[in-house]
Amino acid sequence: MSNSTLINSSGKDYLFKHNIEAPYLIITLILISIPLFLTIQNDFELYFILSLITIPVIYFIFLNKKVWLYSVFLLSAYFMRDSSAGVSFYDIISGIFYLGGLAIWFFHKIIIKKERIIYSFTDWLIIAFFILLIPNLFIALLNGVKLIDWIREFGLFILILYYFPVRDIIIEKRDLVILLLIMLVVTVILNLAQFYQYYSLLQKEFLYVYQLATSIRYNQSLYTTSIIFGMAFAALQRNFILRFLLLIFSVMTVVALIATFSRTYWVLVLVNLSIIFFFIPKYGRRFIIIATLIGTSIFTIFTYIVFKDKVEFFFYVLEKRFISTAAGVKDISIQMRLNEFDGAWEQIEKYPLGGSGLARKFSYYDPIGVTTQRTHFIHNGYLYLIYRLGYPLAFVFFIYLLMIFIKSFYYVFKTKDIFYKTIAICSATSIMMMLITNLVTTTIPLREGSLLMGLIIGFIAIIERKHINREL
Repeated sequence: MSNSTLINSSGKDYLFKHNIEAPYLIITLILISIPLFLTIQNDFELYFILSLITIPVIYFIFLNKKVWLYSVFLLSAYFMRDSSAGVSFYDIISGIFYLGGLAIWFFHKIIIKKERIIYSFTDWLIIAFFILLIPNLFIALLNGVKLIDWIREFGLFILILYYFPVRDIIIEKRDLVILLLIMLVVTVILNLAQFYQYYSLLQKEFLYVYQLATSIRYNQSLYTTSIIFGMAFAALQRNFILRFLLLIFSVMTVVALIATFSRTYWVLVLVNLSIIFFFIPKYGRRFIIIATLIGTSIFTIFTYIVFKDKVEFFFYVLEKRFISTAAGVKDISIQMRLNEFDGAWEQIEKYPLGGSGLARKFSYYDPIGVTTQRTHFIHNGYLYLIYRLGYPLAFVFFIYLLMIFIKSFYYVFKTKDIFYKTIAICSATSIMMMLITNLVTTTIPLREGSLLMGLIIGFIAIIERKHINREL
């Protein structure tokens, strides 16, 4: 069987054909055993009951793989927003749905259908990485990490493997358009949630004007990616209504991103749009310039309506955020992060090869709170992974990300079809955005970063498949 035949697997087969009920029964029992074990260890009786309800949902969703995949990303509207510490009720349910669904897909693809999933060196690299990551569990347990905490972080990390089902299930252009529309709906929902939460925060016991500087930092990577895709496709639209709707969507998402007060993402939106500017036709460039002016006007009017007499201070806060970006180590928040980095480096020096284990905490001095903080979060994704995994395994993942980044820009230049070229440039700049922001925060392997990266890599893989099959 040729590679193209394997790659073009339509995914229309059903679970109950060809007498394959027994293998699926086995994997279902495995999925049941996980929450059962957690129940025994952590008294999660209710979690276990609801997990049993979730498993049949996954089972029957697999009657149509596209429906399953679309539902995975549609439900990410809540999954990406939730950020509760520890293991919550929703973590158990979403873990069964997202990880259970992914496990069933791989099981069906490899064991039942006996189809290939690896077509390139990067495929080998990411699969090898996660296999080598499993022994990290024992390192974490020896360092005092709870089993449930390690499983939670590993589960979020492995979401990047959703790139495989995206690549193999999304075959036609229509399928890809539907997936893009689903992500548009997800972004709109998260935009509204951001507006509501921020506005509610300001209205609740709103005593001091400085509360305007309060930020709700969720979904910056998704917002930035959505702005890039929204503006690029709006620029290329000939239909006035679609162009107008995409412009409104993009402006709405810009406002949501501004409300996070995340300066790095603000700057990268401008950088990425500047890059896209040179890859689109002239009529698209004119639109971006005009849209930027219109968007700025809409944002200003929106701000005056919402904040009224607090407008002057609101814009002062925005200005200070931009100026503080250039302040370097004089910025108190930068000083705190340097202390945080020092605390992580001390642990890395102790465990340079195997790391300290996923979910392990460390201590550092907080100059803002004038106290010692104990945390598992590091405002540098690369340091975050070296601390947890050790140098060798962390660098395997870094090489993978670098190769994906190079591949994404390769297909930007190679692709001629305007639709897929737009997908390629938006995906490439989105990957670039996440690699850069990973220097100042941890994007991967958190829930939003991992799932979003899996989706974007899937887009690149779809374009790669079409080139292999000479469809582009």
